[in-house]
Amino acid sequence: MSNLEFNEIDGRFYRDGELAGYLHPNGYRYIRFRGKSVREHRLAWYFIRGEWPELDIDHINGDRSDNRPENLRVATRGQNAINRPVRSDSLTGVKGVSFRRGLYEARIVYNNKRIHIGAYKTLQEARKAYNDKAIELFGDFVHDSVMCGHGNDDPQ
Repeated sequence: MSNLEFNEIDGRFYRDGELAGYLHPNGYRYIRFRGKSVREHRLAWYFIRGEWPELDIDHINGDRSDNRPENLRVATRGQNAINRPVRSDSLTGVKGVSFRRGLYEARIVYNNKRIHIGAYKTLQEARKAYNDKAIELFGDFVHDSVMCGHGNDDPQ
């Protein structure tokens, strides 16, 4: 098998000058390494640090394709999950906020437990409550895309 090289500038792996691996439908790139298919960001961590990560590897900027050393950090499953963008099937367009019984309800998951933050008259109030709780619980792991939200004030 040809040599596998990691380019720390672009965070990509190459074999014989060609981009290595394949893009999985889950959005992660996989690389064949020592007979196994490994997620590119975990392999990048191994190449950079010389050890396999025991926990998840978080992309600080939220971009799964950005495996530069400065964009990777070890994280718990909860820390890693907090900077995921709002789900595409969200009716409010705001992470952690749903519309029920005429109110916007804010909830967050922490240590595998769903926490009810509160019910609010406006989407902005619910968004702020979620963002405040996310910062309280997860600090630096809260990504800017989580803070934005893109919903409107009308329930869907």
